Amino acid sequence: MDAYGSLAPKRRRWLNFWTGLGCGCGLIVLAILLVLAGSMIWFKRELKRNPQLRQRFQAQIQAPACLNNLKEIGRALQVYQEDHGSYPGSLDELYPKYLAEKNRWYCPTRKPGEEPTKYQYVHPAADAKPETPVITCRNHPGLILHLQKNGEVKPERVKEE
Repeated sequence: MDAYGSLAPKRRRWLNFWTGLGCGCGLIVLAILLVLAGSMIWFKRELKRNPQLRQRFQAQIQAPACLNNLKEIGRALQVYQEDHGSYPGSLDELYPKYLAEKNRWYCPTRKPGEEPTKYQYVHPAADAKPETPVITCRNHPGLILHLQKNGEVKPERVKEE
C-alpha cells in the first residue's frame, strides 16, 4: 500500500461529488437555453403570422433612433438660435451647417412601402415658454415624442384607438 492509499477513496468521493455537481449544473444551463431557444422560435413565428404585431415591435425597436434624431435636431436648433438670435423658419435651414445629414429630419419608423415621415416642426414664438413643443413625431404606437424649445425630448403616452 502506498503512502496515499488511505486517502484515495475519500478523494474519489470528493471528485465524484464535483463531477456530479458539474453535470447537474450543466443540465440546468442546457434546460434554460432550450427554453430560451423555444421562446425565440415561438416569437419569430408569431411575428410572421401577425403583421400588426411585427409593425408594433419594429416601431418600439426604432423609437430610440427617433429619440436620437430629435436630440440631434434639438442641439442643431439651439446652436442656430445662438448664432442667429431666432429659430429657423424650417428644418431645411439647418442643413448642412448645423445638421450634417438630411435623413435626421425623418423618423426611422415607417410601414413597409411608405415614404419616410418628416417630423412636424412648429416655429416657436420668441416669448414662448421653454416647455413649448417645437418638433413632434407621431409615428410610434401609443407614444408621441415632443422636442421642446429647451432641447429636452418628452414622450407623451396616448391611448390607442
